[in-house]
Order: sequence, then C-alpha cells, then structure tokens
Amino acid sequence: MGMDEVGTYGALHQARDVFAKFITRHRGRIANTAGDGLIAEFPSVIEAVNCAIEVQKELKVDDPAALRFRIGLHLGDVIVDGQDLLGEGVNLAARLQSMAEPGGILLSQQVYDQVRSKLRVGFEPLGTTRPKNMEDEVPVYRVSAPGLPDPLHSLAPQVKVPARTLIEERRAQPAPPSPAQDEACDNLASYAKKTGTGLAAITVIDLIFGPNFFVHWVALAAAMDVGWRAMPMLPRTKDDPKLWRGGLLVGALVMINLFTMPAPPWALIPAAAFGVTLLWKKRRSKA
Repeated sequence: MGMDEVGTYGALHQARDVFAKFITRHRGRIANTAGDGLIAEFPSVIEAVNCAIEVQKELKVDDPAALRFRIGLHLGDVIVDGQDLLGEGVNLAARLQSMAEPGGILLSQQVYDQVRSKLRVGFEPLGTTRPKNMEDEVPVYRVSAPGLPDPLHSLAPQVKVPARTLIEERRAQPAPPSPAQDEACDNLASYAKKTGTGLAAITVIDLIFGPNFFVHWVALAAAMDVGWRAMPMLPRTKDDPKLWRGGLLVGALVMINLFTMPAPPWALIPAAAFGVTLLWKKRRSKA
C-alpha cells in the first residue's frame, strides 16, 4: 500500500469516527456499512438533518486533497432485516447522496416538509429529477447553512471523491409482523379475554356476597398485568416501552391514591415528574 493509500485509509477511519460520534449524539443507529459508505436511521427527521449538518461542519477543511462526503436524507418506509435496512426508502436516500456536491446535503420532499419551518437553516429547491432506476421524478432540496460548501448550480457532483457516506432517515415504520410477533399478540389477546372473564365473575361475586366492595383493586391489578405484558409489543413508531411502562405505573399510583381518598393527593408528585419527563423528551426531539 502506497503512502497516499495509507493516508486515505487513515483519513477515512477518522471520518467514520466523526460520523459515529454525531450519529450516537443524535440518537441514531448505523444500520448498514458497505465499503466506504454507510446508512443510519434516526428517531426523528430533525435529528437526522442536524446530525448531517454537524458532520459536514466537523469534516470541513480547506485542504483540497481532503476527503469530501455527500449525504442524502429521505423519510420513508423501509424493510428491517435484522440490523439492516432495505427497500425503496433506502434506495432513494442513496440516489440523493450520489447527486449531492462533495460536502453537501440533499433532502427529499418528505424530509423538507417536516423540517422547513423547524430548523434555522436554508433550503434551496433544485427542482425535480428522476433518480437512476426509479420511475417517478422527485423534488430535491439542498441544505444551506454556515460552514457548508457553497451551493453549485448542478445536481451532478463536480468532483469524484474517493469516499462517500449516506445518512438515511426513515419514517419509523416497522416491518410486517413476523409469525412470532403474531403469535405473541394472539396469546396476549387470549390472556386479556380470560382476565376479563375472570374479572367479571369476581365482580358478580363481590356484588352479591361481599360486605365491602373490593373488586376495584382486582381490576386495577388485572389492568396493570395486561398493560405491562403489552408494552414490549408496541410498534417502533411509539416511544420507548420503558417510558410507557413508567406512565402505566404513574397511572396505577394515581388510581391507588383515588381509591384511598380522603388521603392526601401524594400521587401528584410522580404524575408531575412523569409530565416533566415527557416535556423534556419532546423538547429534546425538536432541538
């Protein structure tokens, strides 16, 4: 390996470290790597665009011999195959990447619609183009921000670069349910039905024979049990199941507080803490 090849190889690894750092910072995940390219997914479009801008700023140097990376972002359905992402959504992001200038960022219409009024950067419409191996023309937008390369007047890259990088933002849409997932959902539905039947029987017994009404405690425990079992089955478009389980616990605490009235409203403390957590996560996702 010659000296130039050794230098290029080292620069490529340094650039990959930069990509990995910012992808992790923006809660993304590197899904596919092939040669000198990669695909990453993010929980939101805003995170993806901010990550792309920060990466390009970090990698920008004045040396004309330095590596330049192109980034394409798209929001769309993909197929999840293990850790990999496949499908038309990935293909479109790859085509956008290939049309970007070295050091530039191109967006699809879907990404532009989501971020145009939420980020303090410029977006330059480049008209429509028909990407390779695709039937329909698609609108394309270029990101314009301080620290990014000056825009060119052509979608075609002006310089052939030795390395390329792709960041693909997907709508968090799960792949079709697997047989195991279908079976788990069927089992949960059957369990919930049996639980409901048993709860109805206990309610009748309580109404007829119970000196004190107690079935509300049983109902609360049953609802918690079924809800807890259902959390891991939430699709990936939802928030982290841990967050939903936290909400379920807070709801149970509120009901316990109500059942034990006129006790002090102590459940307001965990409820307020959970509300603050939700607001913080929402604000962070928009940052």
